[in-house]
Amino acid sequence: MSRPACIAFRAVLSPTQIREICAAGDAAMKDAATVLDADPIHRRSLVSWLSPQSPTGKTLLTILNHINADRYRFELQGLEPLQYTVYSEGGYYGWHMDLGPHLAQRRKLSLTVQLSDPAAYEGGDFEAQTGSETITGPKEVGTVIAFPSWILHRVTPVTRGVRRSLVVWAGGEPFR
Repeated sequence: MSRPACIAFRAVLSPTQIREICAAGDAAMKDAATVLDADPIHRRSLVSWLSPQSPTGKTLLTILNHINADRYRFELQGLEPLQYTVYSEGGYYGWHMDLGPHLAQRRKLSLTVQLSDPAAYEGGDFEAQTGSETITGPKEVGTVIAFPSWILHRVTPVTRGVRRSLVVWAGGEPFR
């Protein structure tokens, strides 16, 4: 039996860890999100970057390593900077893969961490395309959604409130 490409783990981070991530991300907030070589209309959100060497980064690396050892068994070499993202009303991210034309080509495993209480916003669904099926990720605070970086995914438009998330990428040498 095959394993699902996208896997959700609920209540992975504590409320204290969530508050710390949001405080650090909000304090550093300054950039409109962009997508390399893509039309700016493809994405509407704000991002800031957190160090993978921070306590949060170290915690997420441990979580990622456990998920990888249990599910994917990719050869990984560490984390990129962590992307804290804020989607305000009207914010979204169109269909994409977490691959790119430069070092991002080595991305193998992606994590999305849900930071907002689902009652704080509407819309803003994480969706992934797996074959002919589109799946919607859970919205519970502290949930981690893991998936291979080549899986097509998006965040639907936020219709009310604010959605916060943290995206983690791990890469390594090309697959052989």
